[in-house]
Amino acid sequence: MLFKGRLYNGGSKEDYSYEMSIRGVIFDWENFGWSVNGNITHTSETVLAGQELEESSFDVNDYLGGTIYLTGFPSDAFYSYQFDGLDEQGFPTYKNLQSSAGSIAEYFSEVLTYSGRRTPKVYGGFGTEFKYKNLTLSANFSYKFGQSIRRLALYQGSQNMPMPYENMSGEFNDRWRQPGDEAHCVVPGLSTEDLRVGETSSYDVQVPYGEIVASGSNTLWHMYDKSDLRVVKGDYIRWQSLTLGYNLPKHILNAIGISNCRLSLQVSNLGVLAFDKDLKGQDPEQVQSVGMPTLPTYNFGLNISF
Repeated sequence: MLFKGRLYNGGSKEDYSYEMSIRGVIFDWENFGWSVNGNITHTSETVLAGQELEESSFDVNDYLGGTIYLTGFPSDAFYSYQFDGLDEQGFPTYKNLQSSAGSIAEYFSEVLTYSGRRTPKVYGGFGTEFKYKNLTLSANFSYKFGQSIRRLALYQGSQNMPMPYENMSGEFNDRWRQPGDEAHCVVPGLSTEDLRVGETSSYDVQVPYGEIVASGSNTLWHMYDKSDLRVVKGDYIRWQSLTLGYNLPKHILNAIGISNCRLSLQVSNLGVLAFDKDLKGQDPEQVQSVGMPTLPTYNFGLNISF
């Protein structure tokens, strides 16, 4: 018997976006001028009919990474474990992790919580330029608002202690050190315990569905990095560039026999203003490795026309 089937898109979503750009000349006198420009884009997406998963299809990485489409949520939504403080040993705990939910779908909805969008709702840029005789000075900025990001991971996979040759995050200065610290600390203590999570008694923490943790990273330590405690707002304004330019005067151009000569010095990636203090110096666009901000670059330009 030959079975014939056809794949079709059973999902739907509602989305809209708008964008606007402006440019204005504040004044333009003979020797002095000032102009400004800017643009803004706003986007919104909501899943109206999302994925209906079979029990064998649940993958927690889809939730944690924001690649699952659930009805009523944005299409770029991501989810996190719900941090529930430290215990008396300085180990992290999570809400509903050992609950007796019926189905795997119910269990996932109890353990995981919506953490926001991976992409901004509003983004764009703005700039300004001043002109004085043959000199110009311009600055350009970009911005993003409405997205959420995870702070840099403290643990790497199943590893819960840094190796001797590795750097440690300064956050460990505020870690749990002794019983009672759990009342005011949210950074786990240093430990050699694996704290592996799974369904059988061979694991340190038993749960009704082992799919709630990622394969190869099934520890309470990895869950800590993927918890809502580590989610912050990613809103920022970045100073993209500052450019100083100079056009040689006409009498000099005529004397050396060229039609135009412009000298310029540009500095890029001057800095970023992040609005969530919980980022603690982390660049909101650098969410991997050590999260160092993009370094400034310097460029000198010479343009000549004959």
